[in-house]
Amino acid sequence: MEDKSNPKGFKGDVVITFDDVPLAINAEKALKAAGFGSRLVAPPPEFRLGCALGLEILSSDSEGIERLLKEKNIAISRKVPLERASNSGFYNKTVLDHFRNPRNVGIIENADAVGHFGNPSFSIAADLYLKVKDGMVTEAKSKSFGCGATIASGSVVTEMVKGKKLEEIAGITAEDVDQALGGLPETKSHCADLGAELIQAALKDYAERHK
Repeated sequence: MEDKSNPKGFKGDVVITFDDVPLAINAEKALKAAGFGSRLVAPPPEFRLGCALGLEILSSDSEGIERLLKEKNIAISRKVPLERASNSGFYNKTVLDHFRNPRNVGIIENADAVGHFGNPSFSIAADLYLKVKDGMVTEAKSKSFGCGATIASGSVVTEMVKGKKLEEIAGITAEDVDQALGGLPETKSHCADLGAELIQAALKDYAERHK
């Protein structure tokens, strides 16, 4: 089979989605190993199935891909033809980088502030831990659960707050988080809200600890 796994500017015409992020990642790896073209995308509105990622593929490869994933015990949730008007649903390189290589992951023991954000409707949750000295954030870590955009938002926020004064980070908005990620798909805008809310929650916690 001709290797089509990483063609420049790959664009498929069908999107398949899965029940959770690990399944999508495993599916991408399986398709790449088998030489099928694909790329991770944000689920278009048709996929309203929690916060799973989707894979864009070619309809001509669909039968072979379904057979391969069945052999790998990777279940496909839905398969929907991709309309070109939905191209705004793709994750850009910055989002995918933060998702695949999240920065500052973990917790900080004896943190000076801890912020939490959760949205059961979207099955996302995240925590932000801060170390503060002389009113400046000296260390930041996060733990996020949810889709790729959730993890990316938690990651980029740690970079946005580190080395800044508390009064500076108090002004960080969801628009700032979205801009730092290069722009999230419209269907994932709530993940930028998550980033901003994490910061506000951490600031509130810090204020309560240092009344």
